[in-house]
Amino acid sequence: MKTTKALLAGLLLALAAPCAAAHAQNSYGAAIFGEDERRPFNQSAAERDLAKKIGGVVGGYGMEARRCTAALVGPDLVAFAAHCIYDVEAGKPRVAIDSLRYFPRWPHLEVMIPIKSPDSLWIGDRFLKKAPDHDWAIMRLARPVDPALGYLETMPFSGGWAPLPGVRDDKASGKISLIAFHQDLYAEIGPMISPNCNVYRIRTSRAQPGPDPALFFHDCDAAPGASGGAFVARNGEGRWALVGIQKGVRGDLKNFRPGDPFDYEKVVSIGVGAAAFYDLLQKLRR
Repeated sequence: MKTTKALLAGLLLALAAPCAAAHAQNSYGAAIFGEDERRPFNQSAAERDLAKKIGGVVGGYGMEARRCTAALVGPDLVAFAAHCIYDVEAGKPRVAIDSLRYFPRWPHLEVMIPIKSPDSLWIGDRFLKKAPDHDWAIMRLARPVDPALGYLETMPFSGGWAPLPGVRDDKASGKISLIAFHQDLYAEIGPMISPNCNVYRIRTSRAQPGPDPALFFHDCDAAPGASGGAFVARNGEGRWALVGIQKGVRGDLKNFRPGDPFDYEKVVSIGVGAAAFYDLLQKLRR
């Protein structure tokens, strides 16, 4: 069996590939670990209020359009996964930047807010250099969204790490949840939540002294379409806050079947922690 380090390196090198490739490997490229715990995020007034802050980013038109889950992180700011609209291998956008728009009530497309200008898009520097992490993008909109929607507070994830088998680490002490749209589920019902997921640290290289705060494995149930989805956790005051965004599903999806147990040596879901863009976001909100 391959060593853990070798396998992790292989997975990380593959992260820049678009999630459409995973879709072709099994029915929907979904990583469902054990029982599928995804459910509509609309079971209480608090859930419906939080769901309003999750929408969709679309770039391009017609058959060439690219779609991705996105989160409101400011009155006129949204965060999502960079690979949705940028081909890091080709070194260029997948769509015209000035075609980007945000649908705050996705999948209802009657309301659309375009990007403010082509230079109102920020993408992680390390992602543009073909690093496997920092797959994030922030876009400023041409106008603020409806104030009634509000936006997600953001905080770096700082606890609740679960140990990977055979890896010495801190015991899990907290959970996160993923709110996103999924290609294998009906979008008309709105965003889905995959609740109470474990988070697993990733060491990206031998030279790195500790885990990368901007990249993690998790066992939330996810499928293509969930890229850019919001990882949320309670802050110190008990309010929901954004702690990361969904990057994608990677691994041996051809031989993975929904319902298989979580095994990070076979199939994993990857998230990008808010630590990667937290400082920039604070500046953009001012």
